[in-house]
Amino acid sequence: MSGHIHRDAGVDRLSVDAAVPPAPRLRARDVARAVVVAVLASVVIAALLFLPLAASEIARLDAVVMQGASQPAAALLDRLSTLFFGLLVLSGAVVSFAAAVLLTPPAPQPVFPPSRRWRRRVDRVSRGSDPILSGGQNVRVV
Repeated sequence: MSGHIHRDAGVDRLSVDAAVPPAPRLRARDVARAVVVAVLASVVIAALLFLPLAASEIARLDAVVMQGASQPAAALLDRLSTLFFGLLVLSGAVVSFAAAVLLTPPAPQPVFPPSRRWRRRVDRVSRGSDPILSGGQNVRVV
């Protein structure tokens, strides 16, 4: 009775997918951690992009005069904050693009399959009927 299966044999012994672990469930803690990482990455990228701009703006200051025009300090602060928030939006876009690339599973088929014209050319080359790619017609022995 070698083909007899005992009743106490669990589903795990009979299942083909027994070695495949179940998909991990997404927890609120994991989502919160991903959001915090994305926000921190956006702020860091924005700060890295903002610092050279802020340095160039501060270097252009002549006391409260910028390029010969008198400006109040509040106008400068407004300009710098506008630059920072613009770069924050840009860095958020970069981080979201990177997260989308990292979270996208690989495609089971090519995204851009080869065209029929390319397949015909590959078939001609494999049969040897393409005069350019099939052999050494234009090659002379030296």
